[in-house]
Amino acid sequence: MSAVFKTTHLLSYSFIFGATTYYSYIVSPKMFKVLDRDSFSTIQSAVFKQYFGLQALSGLILPLLAYKSGLKIGKLGYYSAGVSFIASLTNLLWLQPLCHDIKKQRQALDLEKPEDVVEDDFLRKQFGKYHGLSLLMNVIYSASLLTYGIRFGSLI
Repeated sequence: MSAVFKTTHLLSYSFIFGATTYYSYIVSPKMFKVLDRDSFSTIQSAVFKQYFGLQALSGLILPLLAYKSGLKIGKLGYYSAGVSFIASLTNLLWLQPLCHDIKKQRQALDLEKPEDVVEDDFLRKQFGKYHGLSLLMNVIYSASLLTYGIRFGSLI
């Protein structure tokens, strides 16, 4: 049974690390460059709940699979998985919904009062602040997942 858990753990880690790095650092920047803002925003909004949900789930599943397979990932492995879980949960439950709401407020403002530069400037700054925090959480997630992988990789 241990071989099944080890294989599942390896494939799960490979999938989430590959998906995270590819989407965050290749796909998203490319879409940002080639799509108009509304199209880019629509795609990101459609993807983010599943994306951050998968990240959060990985922070729970990976250490559980390591434990079940008998891998001794130690404190570093468990701490890095915990950090990845907290960072992704922060994006999933707080920052992504907040950024989405601010974006909706800006869209409504554009329709109702397109000349209200002061309010738009305030919302733009709010979005920038929380989006920056979201990017930071994603970098923290990626770094903690890499740390987990280095620890895990040293055992196989």
